[in-house]
Amino acid sequence: MKIGSVMMALLCVVALISIEDSLADDDLSRRDPFLSPESTGCLKAIDDEGSIVLGWQLRGVIGRALEMRGWIQTPAGSWIKAIPQMALPLTYWQLENIQQGTATFSVNDSVVDACRNQDVIELKLRNK
Repeated sequence: MKIGSVMMALLCVVALISIEDSLADDDLSRRDPFLSPESTGCLKAIDDEGSIVLGWQLRGVIGRALEMRGWIQTPAGSWIKAIPQMALPLTYWQLENIQQGTATFSVNDSVVDACRNQDVIELKLRNK
């Protein structure tokens, strides 16, 4: 009887270890169960495009109060004239605001509803 109890305890330990290992493997492939698969893909696209924006550099800002404009340089060396709410070469992100030395980007309102994403990226003016 004692040997049977020991065997049962060992089997329980082995079972727990194997369950823990399988859960650890699944952690990488888990997703938010409240998001549809489409939303998950959408969030990845937003992150990918956000990485592009993070590579940009704000090179200049000019104007007054509500008429601020900026110049952004891409890693490839091309220039983007930045005016709030103006269309940019982006699908998911928009330039929300420019202030002296700062350009703030946010996810387009239509995308926020579909993807439940409210990320903000801020580029700061810096000297070369």
